[in-house]
Amino acid sequence: SDMSHAKAAEKMRDATQRLAKYGNVTIEDCAPFMRSPSPGRRLPDGACFLLEDGKGGVARDKHGRPVVVVVGMQHGSAEEMQRQFIYYAQRLKEHTLPGMPPGAACVVVDVQPAEKGAPPTFRFPDREVRTLFELQERCYPGALCSSTHFCGLPRLVVMAFRLVRPFMAREAYEAMVLKPSFSHLSQHIPPESMLPRWGGTFQFEIDEYVEWRAREEGVPPSKLC
Repeated sequence: SDMSHAKAAEKMRDATQRLAKYGNVTIEDCAPFMRSPSPGRRLPDGACFLLEDGKGGVARDKHGRPVVVVVGMQHGSAEEMQRQFIYYAQRLKEHTLPGMPPGAACVVVDVQPAEKGAPPTFRFPDREVRTLFELQERCYPGALCSSTHFCGLPRLVVMAFRLVRPFMAREAYEAMVLKPSFSHLSQHIPPESMLPRWGGTFQFEIDEYVEWRAREEGVPPSKLC
């Protein structure tokens, strides 16, 4: 805000009013997208979630930022994707270390489907997805202190990623890391905070996570997908 107190206060009021329109966002909003689509599958087609251990802790990168996983890419209507984003932003705030900006995270996007028969959901940002960039910029500016690692990208896609630059804040675009595998993650995340698929030892079951958050938030099991 160019160091203007008045402009900063106006932006904060705008962000508060905008988030209030969504009401109370809980795991109930995200559960339908975090469940596997069939008994033969263990992972969802597209979802984002924080790597929490269910005991009050969270996986962190070497800077102390919480680790966020994106399986494929979020899907649903624009508002459904916005609610998913708001939910994990709320969870991030719970784990912000002193001196760190709220919303700062190490985001790992798993581009290639991890299971046989799973459809690829990663795509170039369409109109609905671009609303998330705008929501992040207006309501969660601390997210500009995040880094995003896209893992499993074909070389052609890496080159084509330049197309998204006009829709992203400069800081967010420059913090993107585009790689064909997970091999570079060990430079940024300790092994105890990485999933086994990435070469680490952090154990995480997404169904257990959904049910744990429902208990913590007082959401009845009957309301979960």
